[in-house]
Amino acid sequence: MRMVNINLKEDVIKQIDAIVSDFGFANRSEFIRNAIQERLEGYRIKQAIKALERSRGMLKGKVKPMTEEEYEKAREEAFWELYRELKERPQA
Repeated sequence: MRMVNINLKEDVIKQIDAIVSDFGFANRSEFIRNAIQERLEGYRIKQAIKALERSRGMLKGKVKPMTEEEYEKAREEAFWELYRELKERPQA
């Protein structure tokens, strides 16, 4: 594994620290690696969906493709819904 240095605003670091604490990540690095992997997986899924839409001809105009803004909004809503669900789950 290679080391990469990044600069983050203090408020972002505080948010990361809260998530690390709430969800039992070993440290910031583990959380950031996990977040990057999730983002990369999201891009792979998005590319697969686009390829499927193209291959199916958008179901002959019956399906409206999502704009980038709609996709990001749906993704953000899903993230916070999952966050609330995990926060309420009893810790093992």
